[in-house]
Amino acid sequence: MADRFIQSHVQKLPIFQKLPPDQLDQVVGQFAVLRYEKGEFIFRQGQRIPGMMLLISGQGLLSQAGPDGREQVVGQVSANEYLNESALFIETTATLSLRVPETTIVLFMARDKMLRLIAEYPEIKGNLVVQGSRLPAMPDRKFGGQRENEQVVTVLRRHKWAFIRRLWLALIPAALLLFLGAAFSQAAALSVAFAGLGVVVGGLLMVYFYLEWHNDSVVISDQRVVHIERGILTFRTTRSEIPLSSILEIKADIPSGDPFARLLNYGTVTIKTSGQGGNVKFDLMPAPQTVQNVIFTNQARFRENMASQTRNAIRGQVDDRVLHRGENDQKDAAGKKVRTSGSISPLQMKFTNEKGETVYRKHYLVWFGHVLLPLLVILAGAVILVFDMFSQLMPNGLGLLSYLLGFGVVAAGIGGFYMADWDWRNDLYIVGDRTVTLIHRRPLFLQNVNDQFLLAQVDNISSDVSGAFSTLFRIGNVQLKLVGSSEESKVFRNVYRPGQVQAEIVKRQERARQLQQEEDAKRRQQEILDYLSVYHERISGETPPDTMSEAQPPPRPPQPNRDASRPPGVPRVRRD
Repeated sequence: MADRFIQSHVQKLPIFQKLPPDQLDQVVGQFAVLRYEKGEFIFRQGQRIPGMMLLISGQGLLSQAGPDGREQVVGQVSANEYLNESALFIETTATLSLRVPETTIVLFMARDKMLRLIAEYPEIKGNLVVQGSRLPAMPDRKFGGQRENEQVVTVLRRHKWAFIRRLWLALIPAALLLFLGAAFSQAAALSVAFAGLGVVVGGLLMVYFYLEWHNDSVVISDQRVVHIERGILTFRTTRSEIPLSSILEIKADIPSGDPFARLLNYGTVTIKTSGQGGNVKFDLMPAPQTVQNVIFTNQARFRENMASQTRNAIRGQVDDRVLHRGENDQKDAAGKKVRTSGSISPLQMKFTNEKGETVYRKHYLVWFGHVLLPLLVILAGAVILVFDMFSQLMPNGLGLLSYLLGFGVVAAGIGGFYMADWDWRNDLYIVGDRTVTLIHRRPLFLQNVNDQFLLAQVDNISSDVSGAFSTLFRIGNVQLKLVGSSEESKVFRNVYRPGQVQAEIVKRQERARQLQQEEDAKRRQQEILDYLSVYHERISGETPPDTMSEAQPPPRPPQPNRDASRPPGVPRVRRD
């Protein structure tokens, strides 16, 4: 249930006024309560604004730095006023600073939470109301599969030398054909044909080598490192990614045996994770030490952001407790609404079960390949029965034996169809918020394998689509490399759109990290509350009943004051 204190303020914001109650609850759950003390800056001029802010109590002063560096107050934000609405959708930079002259309580919603919420519940986007009745334009996507809340730092390709050094492979056949054209110079038509063919072949090979170079890229974002490889002739697309949180070591190496490496400044960048199977190597990368520094810097910024979010969450939770603002607004996975896919069609390859887990089956063409032979057997049995039916109308029919044969063939085909369909329908890949389960069942209890492992064990995820047929029907494999497992990897085989399956697993990983962070925040919050409780007991001079020593004498009751004008314990002065 949404926090009523937060909901009472959020529902008054113009941007959320058209949201139905269930969507409003989802939005309210993303807000955090923050407390700022006198003199603190909520944000400073020139900094990136992380999201939208609503002042609940207190006030804020907007100031701008002049040419001499002095801050000049240019405006004021009072209670029940909000700012930075556009920062919920696009990255913006503060042109002013906001400082609080007194203790101020702020409701804050981060941009990444808003974008993640819209990605998970797209129906919310249509009910938001912003200035101009249109949502701000989302950041341009720089690569396929970029998330709504993901900022791309840089997109890298192999050094141009990786393309240039292969040009001789295009020049050799072109030069050979041109030489043949010159050799047959007496036959003008043949000479021109060879020369033209040499130019065309050489040009096509150059274009092919360029596209092969251009289609391979390394994307460094504020969340992960993605390696994309595409083969033109093989129709193969391989995509692997490593979360920044999983990176343990980055090694930049310039090969000593390659004289061009130092001359042109290219080399190898190796990213190592906790599992050996998750290591990724990028060859012929330009300025490998620069790439190494970019990833390290981005990883440090990622950890700082995560630590900042954790501190803000703890601060909001402690403020809720200390200020008695109501129920904690944090939700666990059980508190979220589970959206099921309703009725499941017979050949549905993806659906959501009652637990909110995403379930994948193998591609429907795999099902068709399994049931094809039983269907042919059923068809053959039907042909035999039809033939027997017509043969009985003629003298010297085949008799009862042929009917039995026809029914037997049909029955065998139906049994085979049932077994093949069962085989496909009960091969499931289930992705939950904490675990991944691979289920392989066979009819008649011939096999029943239930392989389950934690999402936290997944070190690296890659998807692979190979071949023209697989590219046309979007069939491929998703490989999960694990940490702390005797097996090198787990594979989702022959799934539909493996890139989307990969993205779903990554999204679940992020959710699992959030759940773990929320649990850690709650644990730290309880520790802080325990310390605060002991602190207040100390300064108030009170001792909890359960900590009193049995040998300690009870406190003396106060002596009655017999003279209202005289403090206790002071003798009365005689007037004689």
